[in-house]
Amino acid sequence: MSILADLRILTPKNFELPQAIDDVIHSEVPFPKNSDPMEFSLVFPLKEISRYWYPANNGIDSLPNLWTGPMVVSTNYSMPIFVFFNELGENRLTISLNETLRKVEVSIGVHEESASMIASFSFPEGLSSEKLMVQLDGRKQPFYQSVVKNRTWIYDQKEYQLLPYNEAAYKPVYSTWYSYHQALTQANIEEQAQDFKKYHLETLILDDGWQTEDSSRRYAFAGDWEIAQNKFPTMIDHVGKIKSQGIKYMVWVTLPYIGEKTQAFSRFKDKFLYFDTYQKAGVLDPRYPDVRAYLVNKIVTLVKELDLDGLKIDFVDSFKEIDTKKTVDMDITNLEESINTLLAEIMTICLSDNPEFLVEFREDYYGPNMVQYCNIMRVKDCPNDFNKNRVGLTNIRLLAPSVAPHGDMLLFHLEDNLTSVTLQFLNCLYGVVQLSVDLVKLNSEQEEIITFWLDYQMRNQKVLLHQDFVALNPHLGYNFLGAGSNDKWILTSYQTDQVIHLDKSFMAKQVDIINASLSNYLIIATDDFLEEVAFEIFNLKGQKVDQGQLKLTAIQKIAVPACGLLVLTEI
Repeated sequence: MSILADLRILTPKNFELPQAIDDVIHSEVPFPKNSDPMEFSLVFPLKEISRYWYPANNGIDSLPNLWTGPMVVSTNYSMPIFVFFNELGENRLTISLNETLRKVEVSIGVHEESASMIASFSFPEGLSSEKLMVQLDGRKQPFYQSVVKNRTWIYDQKEYQLLPYNEAAYKPVYSTWYSYHQALTQANIEEQAQDFKKYHLETLILDDGWQTEDSSRRYAFAGDWEIAQNKFPTMIDHVGKIKSQGIKYMVWVTLPYIGEKTQAFSRFKDKFLYFDTYQKAGVLDPRYPDVRAYLVNKIVTLVKELDLDGLKIDFVDSFKEIDTKKTVDMDITNLEESINTLLAEIMTICLSDNPEFLVEFREDYYGPNMVQYCNIMRVKDCPNDFNKNRVGLTNIRLLAPSVAPHGDMLLFHLEDNLTSVTLQFLNCLYGVVQLSVDLVKLNSEQEEIITFWLDYQMRNQKVLLHQDFVALNPHLGYNFLGAGSNDKWILTSYQTDQVIHLDKSFMAKQVDIINASLSNYLIIATDDFLEEVAFEIFNLKGQKVDQGQLKLTAIQKIAVPACGLLVLTEI
C-alpha cells in the first residue's frame, strides 16, 4: 500500500489533501501570492523508509534528525525534490514543489515519539507564482525514475526558456585548474594544446590565475578582470592561436567575488552581501543596479575583446543573504530575482553575438532557473575522487536534462597504477570528460588508456548521453549505470562481486559490459532464457584478450580484466 494513505497535513490547519490518483497527489496549497512568510508541513510514518535524498545532499542519504536545523533551496542552490526510499532503492515517497525561484527553508527530520517523518517548508518572502503546487509521489518505482518524473513535473509547472542543444558542449575539455592552478602562463597552455587533438580535446577552459600575478590561491585579486601581463603578455594573439587550431576558448570568472586587493573593492564595499574571510573577498549584492551593470560590462567586454567562445561562471551559489537589509538604492528587492536578472543580461548579450556561446555552471546551482543560462553543468570540485565524480554526474543527468553533463576535471598521480588511472575515466563514462593533467608528462601506457577510453566514449556518445539512462542503488553510490536502446546497451558495474542482472530490458543487438572495478571477472545473471552470443573481451588499454561464443545461463562468472570491457553480440 502507498504511504500516501497515512500522510497528514500539519499546516496550514483545516486543509485536506485531495485523494491520490495512481499513488500520486497533486495539491494546491491555499496561500495567496504575497511577501508574507508562510509554511507548509506534513507528517508520514516511517514505513519501509531507510534513506533520504535531496539534490545537494553531498552523498549523505541517512535519515535526518529534527534538531539538525533547516536547509535552504533557492534559485541558485539545489532543487525542491525530496526522496524517501528503501534498501532496494525503491521510492516510498517523493515530495516536490513548484517554487524554484524564491528561497524555501526546509526542515525534515524524524519525530521520535511516533517513528514518523515531519517535513516542513517555509517561504520567508512569499511565493514567486500565483500558487504553491505540491506533488506527493508514492509510486513504487526505482529511485532514479522518481527523480526524473518529479523533475519533469517541476519543469512542466512553468515555461522555462532553455538554451538549444549545443554540440560543442558535448566535446571533451582541457582545463588548466588542477594542472596549473594560478601558476599558469600562455606558454604552458600552448605547450599542452599541441596534444589536444590526440585526446579529442576540442575546448580549453582557462581557469583562475589569468587575472592576477599572484599564485597563492583564493580570490583577493578577483573582480577587476584585467589580464596579468607577466603571464599573458600577448593575450589576444594567444587566444587567436589556440582558436586557429579548431579549439574553443573559454575563460573562468567568478561573478560574486570582489577581492580585497582589487580596485573595485572600495567602490562596492558597502554593497556586499557579506565578506568571505576565507576567500579574502566580498560577495556582491546584485539587487543594486550599479552592481549588475558593473558585472555585465566587465564580463561582456572581456568576451568581446578576446573573442571568447564561452565562460566558466563560478560560485553563483555564493550569492546568499547573511544579515543584509534592503535599501532604497535597490531596484530589485528579492535576491533570487536579481540573480536571474543579472545572468539573463549577460547571456542575452553573449548569445546575440554568438548563438553557439558556451557557459559552464556547476553543482549545486542546477535548478530549472539556472539552466536557462548555461549549456554545460559540471560536477563540483572533487579532485582525484572518481566516486564523487560518478555520483555528481549521475545527479546532473537526473536533474538537468537540457545541458551537457561534465565531470569534474580528471586528476591523477602520474606514478599511480594503471587501474587507478583508468577508473578516473570509467567513472565519467556517462558524461563529458574534462582533463586536467600535464599531457606532456604522460607515459606511453597512460596515453594508451586515455586514447582508448576517450575514443570509446566519443564513438558511443549517442548511446551514453542521449538514450535511456538507468542509475541503480543511490545508497551505494550508483554502483550500476547503464544507457542504451534496442540496438545497443552499455552497462557498467562499479563494485566488486556485483551481480549484473541482464533482464530483457537490457537485451539488444549488442551489449557492452564494463568492469569498472579491481576484480578480474564479472558476474552476470539472466532471466529464464538461454541465448547464444558472440563475445569479445578487452583489457583496460583496449587490447583484445579473448573472443568466442557462449550461452547466457542463469548466472555465470566471466573472466574480464579489471577496468576491462566485455562485448556481447547476438548471433
